[in-house]
Amino acid sequence: RNYGNLPQFGASSQSAGVGVTVTTQLDGWSPFRVLVAPDVASPQHTTAFDSPGVQHYEGLHTGVYQSTAHFSIQARDQFSNRVASSGPISDVQIIELTSATGGQFQISMKDKLSVFVPFNAGIAGVEKELGYFLPGVRVSTNSVKKPVAGKTASVTNGLNYITPSHDLSDSFEVGSWIRIGDSVAGPVFTVVEMASNAPFTVKLSSAYMGPTNTAAIFGHGLLGGAAGYQWIVEFDPNHGDLPHLTVNGDLLAGSSAAVAVTSCDWFAYQSIQTETSGTESLGGTFYLSYKGESTSDLAASISGSDLKQAIEDSFGSIHAVTVLDEVDLGLGRKRWDMFLDSFDGTAELLF
Repeated sequence: RNYGNLPQFGASSQSAGVGVTVTTQLDGWSPFRVLVAPDVASPQHTTAFDSPGVQHYEGLHTGVYQSTAHFSIQARDQFSNRVASSGPISDVQIIELTSATGGQFQISMKDKLSVFVPFNAGIAGVEKELGYFLPGVRVSTNSVKKPVAGKTASVTNGLNYITPSHDLSDSFEVGSWIRIGDSVAGPVFTVVEMASNAPFTVKLSSAYMGPTNTAAIFGHGLLGGAAGYQWIVEFDPNHGDLPHLTVNGDLLAGSSAAVAVTSCDWFAYQSIQTETSGTESLGGTFYLSYKGESTSDLAASISGSDLKQAIEDSFGSIHAVTVLDEVDLGLGRKRWDMFLDSFDGTAELLF
């Protein structure tokens, strides 16, 4: 059946007066299909063209005085196949903060004003501040994915209050981040107020716009256990490729507090950092995930060369990676700065 609909057999008899008939009782069908698509756009194979003889659209050959001349650019892959674009790509940059216990940090962009945000600034707050740089900024995070076991919350579309099934004071406090509904796609809010008596109502930093229901809730982990925060900043694609954001953490509190832009150039540059909220040396293992695939367990002390090998062996769409720097942060903590040299499609965040 894997061969699909096959041509009918032909049959003949070698005996006089004997006829042979072949009848198809059911046409075959195969579930397998071949989908052919162009590879990613290749700059050296991309072509420019105009329309000779069409006024204003023959810009590669001529133009009309005081008029705009046009020409077109056709994206092509390495085999010169035409690439049909789904639209412009957003510039995505990631800000990560570690080991801060208070204070604020500065975010700047070339030729733009600087803004200061608290060390635990919520998603909506950072989005608002960066909106002073350029319109159309969206901020998300891959943090806040620890499920709060045995507890849910009643949520109502359009309200900035939720009613938890139990007291949440053992998992959240004012200023904590809370994710509602889904550990990946659920919206993230900052806790603004918490009632100390039943029904233990929690006020959020903005209105919940999802469906009215009883939803799962997620946090950083144990109360006060947030070792760091992450803001994934996505700019309106109409702004094109933007200069790197720069950050300054001189006003952060915490002996090892640090903030950095860990990814730019559409995730080609990335940093992986292990962190601990205590004073004991970090040990154990961790693993990385990328586009639905995961590595095996990796030692917290893994070397840069072994990390490179693990990434290239584990992820089918990453063909080559360079570990640019391997930094010992003390207490068993490490940071690996890397560049994805060769990968299929659009790079995504390793986590």
